[in-house]
Amino acid sequence: PTVTWGVDIITHDVIDRDNILVCAETAMVNAVRKLAGDAPDYVLVDGKRTPPGLTIKCEGVIKGDAKCLNIAAASIIAKVTRDRMMLDAHEKYPEYGFAKHKGYATRDHQDAIRAHGGCEIHRKSFDPLRSWLAAGDNAPWKQKYVFREVTSLRSPPRGAQDAIRAHGGCEIHRKSFDPLRSWLAAGDSALWK
Repeated sequence: PTVTWGVDIITHDVIDRDNILVCAETAMVNAVRKLAGDAPDYVLVDGKRTPPGLTIKCEGVIKGDAKCLNIAAASIIAKVTRDRMMLDAHEKYPEYGFAKHKGYATRDHQDAIRAHGGCEIHRKSFDPLRSWLAAGDNAPWKQKYVFREVTSLRSPPRGAQDAIRAHGGCEIHRKSFDPLRSWLAAGDSALWK
């Protein structure tokens, strides 16, 4: 038997406009339409819902990627396609670290958005970016210092250290604690100078 596959890409602005579920269903229908040769007789979909625009007989399979090799293969193709897109995005926007987190909402990714704001490919309808954009002038990337919950008293969180490296300490920073103490002792060679 011949193996074929189709992939469809929905852009960030369309996802923001139409919502992720509608876009996922649209992409599934479009991917089936892109299949080389004749249309399939039957389509298996990962999840409970089947796309309403699909005219071919189909079945939703909950946790389908764990139960069905065809769905698992489609999941791998989708993931590899997305990962490659994120590597391309990393070339254009290296400050966000897309090569590492592949666009998922990891702590590093959120820290990058806090520091730089969203770039043109970020989905502005997803939190935390949606909330931060709504904050206007109070958005994290418009603040000189970025603070987040401290989980250890031994050393400040990396985001705070990055802000101090970039701007120096402010009046509330304890100058008797490292790393700020060491950086201040460096004088003119301090990181922020």
